[in-house]
Amino acid sequence: MTALAETQAHSGDVSGARFTAVLGVTAVLFFLCLLPFELIPEIPVDIDSKPFFVPLALCALLPSGRIGLAIGLGVALGEGLRDLMEGYELDDPIGFFGYIAGFWAASALYSVTAASRWSLVVGAVLCAAIQAAIEASSFLIFGAEGWTITVESAIGNTITHGVIWGAAPLLFLVPALEGKFESYLGFAPRSRRSAPPLPVERSHFEPDAGAVAWVKDAFFRYPGAEAPALNGVCLEVAPGEVVGLSGPPDSAKSTLALVLSGLAPSVTGGDFSGEAGAPESVAIVSAKARDFLTQARPVHEVAASYLSHGGAPADAERRARAALEAVGLPADKHDAYVWTLTREDQARTVLAAATARAPRLLVIDDAEAALGPDAETMVEGAIAALPEGSGVLLIQRDPERLRALADRIVALDEGRLSAEGAEAQPEPLAPSQPAADSAPAGEDYGPVSVPTLQVRRDGWWARRDPRVKWAIFFGLILFIYIAPDWRWMAATTAVGVVMALTARPSPGWLAFSLLVQVPNVLGLVLLPLLGGGATSEEELAFGLRLGLGWVAAILFGISLLSSMEIPEMVAGLRGLGLPKRFSFVIGYSFLLIYLSLADFAGFLRSLRVSGEALSLQRPFRLARSAATLFVPVIATVARRGGAMAVALEAGQSARVRSPFQLKRPDGYDFLLALAVAAALIAAVGARIGLL
Repeated sequence: MTALAETQAHSGDVSGARFTAVLGVTAVLFFLCLLPFELIPEIPVDIDSKPFFVPLALCALLPSGRIGLAIGLGVALGEGLRDLMEGYELDDPIGFFGYIAGFWAASALYSVTAASRWSLVVGAVLCAAIQAAIEASSFLIFGAEGWTITVESAIGNTITHGVIWGAAPLLFLVPALEGKFESYLGFAPRSRRSAPPLPVERSHFEPDAGAVAWVKDAFFRYPGAEAPALNGVCLEVAPGEVVGLSGPPDSAKSTLALVLSGLAPSVTGGDFSGEAGAPESVAIVSAKARDFLTQARPVHEVAASYLSHGGAPADAERRARAALEAVGLPADKHDAYVWTLTREDQARTVLAAATARAPRLLVIDDAEAALGPDAETMVEGAIAALPEGSGVLLIQRDPERLRALADRIVALDEGRLSAEGAEAQPEPLAPSQPAADSAPAGEDYGPVSVPTLQVRRDGWWARRDPRVKWAIFFGLILFIYIAPDWRWMAATTAVGVVMALTARPSPGWLAFSLLVQVPNVLGLVLLPLLGGGATSEEELAFGLRLGLGWVAAILFGISLLSSMEIPEMVAGLRGLGLPKRFSFVIGYSFLLIYLSLADFAGFLRSLRVSGEALSLQRPFRLARSAATLFVPVIATVARRGGAMAVALEAGQSARVRSPFQLKRPDGYDFLLALAVAAALIAAVGARIGLL
């Protein structure tokens, strides 16, 4: 049990889960906004367009300090994810440090200045100048000829990133976003960060010493809200007890569940007054089940949950499939992508994962809205599968639907317990009235086709150990920087071609990634050829080295990473020693990207069904419709990021494990790693004149 002090204001605290959520949300938003900007041709060499206005808006609206660092890391990760899916550019690894420094500086500046137009402009230009200078310095690695490119790239990108795609849109975006997404990440809007203290009550309620979870005289207020959502609530869940919680819409039922679980205010932010005892482990099944998914496939979702509480790796997949069958998910959907499932199947997946975690407290919020007509049977089976002594909180508006399962029913109204005991019967709503806290019907688009980086084939590259593949990838990228001249780079590109032919990545991804770099490569090679003379020969050698390096990096990244599923990526990074939570965020960001793309594809499908046809043949109408969705999309991603923070904390993220279990590398893996190591040693020797 953990106890909260009687009067605590947590809005200034930043938990690890919230830091991770801001990092992940920033990464996904930056990645999604990068997609249309990739269609804008670059100005050779490497002056491009990037949507700095989105993370700059986060810097302007969220607190500074650790959150500013999270935004900078998120932008670097978003760019890295784009590079993983489209191929690395040679200045990107060094540019990552520029993102962290630039956006952290902008966040610090915005925190000490009023949110005026001038401060927004200065922060945008400062951020872009820092990032552009650090990123452009990477060209100096390739020789003295890089000075010209360095200066031109730094100045050009400061203008494009800081002014055109930084300050100008930022002046309109910040007012449009303020107050619309901050609370999802646990923060109050800047204009409402001071609030009066919450009331303090003293009641005679005393929770049992062995209660699974309890609150006493609990007041809770969400970030930025004026009135508290909970008003002096006292409640406990005893071991083995099923408590039904009913009440009208907007009565703070879900809020009480979060406070009772210990997730509010530690993850949600806000202010708390009272006392609380939280369980050691929690599992939540929400009507918005899609927001609580953390893996790309149902079998991986349940297996990861089973492993998180100490399950045996060798038994994880078998148990996961059995749990999915128990909640009614057909076997042919166990390995499907979660965004191709219906809302009910997504909820079944979350329910199976919740029971696999063997939680001390299971919260099921509006099961009927999530699970459909068989909800009662599935919930009954889930309760029966819990360990002895676990408690259950069932949330439903109508107490009649709780009687078959609950040991007692508690009614909540306007944040207060209005009655307690089996006879509590608030008047149920009319069947025609929609539930305010159920998932929007528009989110259930059914199967949606979304292009993915991973190509699932049982090929030679797919069978390689993910740790070795990541090591090869990092080694080959390093080789590009230390290769002595363009001839070595040509050999490296040839190796990349062989890898692409054997790994068989997605032709669409590969073609698009190569086409994006055509302006840069042509500028590097053709301009020296047109000039002539000895100086032009040196510039041509420099251009060939740089241009071939770009192509080689794309071939390496697309080939290796398309041979790994998301859990393999996460397990491989963990196997190389990266922090567990950071590795998880990379995998979760991929999932959030695909879910967001599925949402957009589903939206377009719904318009076609309703007769409002949108297509590439009507680009202006399509662009206008996409623009109107911009702020809601940011809010949706932020909402899912907040749900991810809750899932992380509830699932005891310190023990999050990838459902992909690493095995001992075989002989081919060692030979590959040895070959890359030998190539690196040879390149270093040639570079310093030993070979």
